[in-house]
Amino acid sequence: MLFVSSLVTELAEDELITAIEFPVFPSRSGWGIEIFAQRQGDFAIVSVAATVELSAAGVVKSLRLALGGTGVVPIRLPDAELAAVGRVPDHALSEEISRFAAAAVTADDDARIPVAYRRELAATLTERALTMAAQRAEGVSER
Repeated sequence: MLFVSSLVTELAEDELITAIEFPVFPSRSGWGIEIFAQRQGDFAIVSVAATVELSAAGVVKSLRLALGGTGVVPIRLPDAELAAVGRVPDHALSEEISRFAAAAVTADDDARIPVAYRRELAATLTERALTMAAQRAEGVSER
């Protein structure tokens, strides 16, 4: 894992990332990113990224889902990803996956941002990101 804590990685002082490879999305794939911050350019209170690949039959072939701002480091939700496979990407699935996201929030309560608020944001943003990713995979125009 690259991230250890906020603004801290496992890289040693003499190490440098020199390249990153991003695979090309297969056909019938889409992505969605949702970020909520108090001001433009601030660190996100919660962020969600989702990629979806649909089968020819229109069911989820694969889902990748990551959350930021919900704990010390960004996380993936492998249980949610597996739960989506073989399912139609509809409102019911988005709601179910959003519950996984809310449950994954481990951030501590603080005076400015209660953990309950982060959980609600994680659920809402996950639903939106997953819906957008599925629409893009289906070739539906963007919002």
